[in-house]
Amino acid sequence: MRRIFLVFLVTALAVTTAAAGPTTSSVITDTLSALGGRQAFGELGVLRMEISENEQIPGGETNSLKYTAYIDTSLENSRLELPGGIIVVSNGLVGWAIVNGNFDSRKQTPRMAPAMNHQKLFPLLLPFTLDMKQINFSKNVAETNFQGTAAWKFSVSLPKLFFPTPMIAQIWEVFVDRKNLKNITARYFPVQEYIEVQPEGMQFQPKKWTEINGVSLPTEVLVQGIDSKARVTGHTLQMSVAYSIVSDPDPTLFVAPQADAN
Repeated sequence: MRRIFLVFLVTALAVTTAAAGPTTSSVITDTLSALGGRQAFGELGVLRMEISENEQIPGGETNSLKYTAYIDTSLENSRLELPGGIIVVSNGLVGWAIVNGNFDSRKQTPRMAPAMNHQKLFPLLLPFTLDMKQINFSKNVAETNFQGTAAWKFSVSLPKLFFPTPMIAQIWEVFVDRKNLKNITARYFPVQEYIEVQPEGMQFQPKKWTEINGVSLPTEVLVQGIDSKARVTGHTLQMSVAYSIVSDPDPTLFVAPQADAN
């Protein structure tokens, strides 16, 4: 009887050990390591990003946009320089903006500025941006198959005002290629409350990378519209990014002119 019990115990332990898969934290850590590491990313300092967007809308309409972004790789500060003399800066949970050369003093600007920068930079710099404040993710990952490739899947929960519109979902799904941890896809589905106004979510897939000081960063990202069943809608956005390190950043790069004047 004692031998049978021991055999049963050993078997049960073996099954339990085999069933215990990685956690989301361990997958994120492994993915960051594959891309050079969170510490190495943080040591880059201030990154300058020249970004081009080329949009194709079903029906044939096309749009293009070019702009410059700066990000402090501690993820505390970021800056967008958009056409028309628009500057949008995030200093963590608050921010500021300049429009047509004038300081934007509207009450909503301190909240909206970080949200605008999150919309542009959060998906582009995943998984490094998972280290931003107030971001949570599921404890465990699921084994799945994504576009014919074995992948780990986990969910990310973002704060309510993280984006400039509630039509961008707070819950995202992230897929990590189990063989090539650099391959990451992030997506969100259309928000049911607004589906009549915005019937599609978005899916972000890096296609090419470059290496800066040992850190791999995406240079080409395919963004596709998806419906509630993850089917592509035909709406696409091709993003191209050129990076450089700002070796001697202007001390006022992320400082509001109004604050600087006081």
